[in-house]
Amino acid sequence: MRKPTRREAIRSVGSAALTLALAGNTKGKSCEIGGVVKLGVIADLHGGLAVDAEHRLNEFLRSMKSAKVDALVQLGDFAFPNAKHQRFADRLNNASDSVIHVIGNHEFDYGLKRNDCFKAWGISSAYYIRDVGGLRILVLDGNEKGSPTHKGGYPSYVGKTQIQWMVEQLEAADRPVLILSHQPLAGVAAINNSREVQQVLSKYKDKIALCANGHSHVDSLLQVDGVNYLHINSASYYWVGGKKRMSYYQDPLFTTLTFDFDRKHVGVDASSSEWKPGDSPRIHKYFERAAAPPETIVSPQIRGRLISIGDQRGSLLLSNRIKTSPDTLKVMTWNIWGRLNQDPRYTIKNRTARDRVIEIIKRSDADIIAMIETYGSAQDIADALGFEHYTQAPNANLCIFSRFPLSDTGALKGLSPFSFIAATVTLPRGQKVRIYDIWLTSGGRHIVEIKNEDVSDKDLLKFLHWKPIVSRAAGRFRDHLKWKKGNPGLFDDTLRVSADPELERLLNSEVIVAPPAAQTKTGSPIL
Repeated sequence: MRKPTRREAIRSVGSAALTLALAGNTKGKSCEIGGVVKLGVIADLHGGLAVDAEHRLNEFLRSMKSAKVDALVQLGDFAFPNAKHQRFADRLNNASDSVIHVIGNHEFDYGLKRNDCFKAWGISSAYYIRDVGGLRILVLDGNEKGSPTHKGGYPSYVGKTQIQWMVEQLEAADRPVLILSHQPLAGVAAINNSREVQQVLSKYKDKIALCANGHSHVDSLLQVDGVNYLHINSASYYWVGGKKRMSYYQDPLFTTLTFDFDRKHVGVDASSSEWKPGDSPRIHKYFERAAAPPETIVSPQIRGRLISIGDQRGSLLLSNRIKTSPDTLKVMTWNIWGRLNQDPRYTIKNRTARDRVIEIIKRSDADIIAMIETYGSAQDIADALGFEHYTQAPNANLCIFSRFPLSDTGALKGLSPFSFIAATVTLPRGQKVRIYDIWLTSGGRHIVEIKNEDVSDKDLLKFLHWKPIVSRAAGRFRDHLKWKKGNPGLFDDTLRVSADPELERLLNSEVIVAPPAAQTKTGSPIL
């Protein structure tokens, strides 16, 4: 038997991947027809920009031919729609009788317009519907102008007219719906009015099987208000900017989405590669930038996930586990001694302390981990747990890991992120929970004023219950130092409590406590 090539082995990983249960309340007879719809999907090929885009397209088409898909989908930034690059569109269109094109932002480079896409690809509208078997596909155009929050660069917006059209199509849909867009509708690099669109889509969550996008060049899935949003990774590279510009994947990335209406789930085939030599964003210190996405989603792969809508309430299967009760949240906090968790002194039976930490966290079934003394362990721990969402900074002391999307991450005003960070967790039903991760020390440097318009001082004090006590003790200790300065020569090697009633009062106030009858080596009482 012939040994499979590396590329064949990569492709054979198959659809153990992502499982998304289809909504069960979708109206219409088509939902009861059954059967399977299989789509071959490629995103952000960048023909005309990526140096080996033609080879990557050929690999995609070769793989899809053997996969016997019902339709091919390109999620935008496919190739410049002009005569010089027409061969990309011709090759794709000739490979299948059913090809679905999504317009990306780079299709407008060099002064090109929507009409150029229509002509090159053989479509007649920037947003449209397509039925493939028992699946209805809504293709959106995220390149519209008119955003009130646009700050330059490519437009990233879905206008009012298109939203109204989308609502009409969802109202009329008699079968499960797949929504395709180039720009994300949620998550990294989402359109300017993403929240508006999410609120609209949440009303039709029982009809929407999945929303899929390209553009972000990351591998990520999140759920907002009961709707799943899947980021399909680029076929070619991740954009790091600067002099480097692009970090290329060794092999092309693409996937198939398999909609099984009898089993009521969607399978997403896994695809993985490696960074080309010298191209890893980590080498170029990309993740040290303040706005860099987590390294867990900036990765040369499309993961084989186990992520599901388990019921119509919008519960999530994340990291190999079904969240059957989205009203219950399990939170763990742990100081893992990060600088020592790979130390050989703490390795037992070839298992490092970090390995054992990961195992314990998995067994805990925690949804959120507020970790202390992480120190460079964050990515390895997140990868091992399968948690896409975590607060990331190189060699950070504190880190919050979450099964659910995080937002508003960072330190509160006046606090160092080394000792105090916070994040907002958005649960599947849309509930938001504020999480604080604090490194408490005895040094007193946490005694600072905390101000945040979203969190009242009263609520913070409930959490930071130690703050009033520390403040009182600090004030008394300052009184002691002031008294000591005003009474020089009072002390020798023995602290004579009876020498001054004020000192005795301070000691009795429990500012400083010593065990009864404790003495120094010379027999003097200890303060």
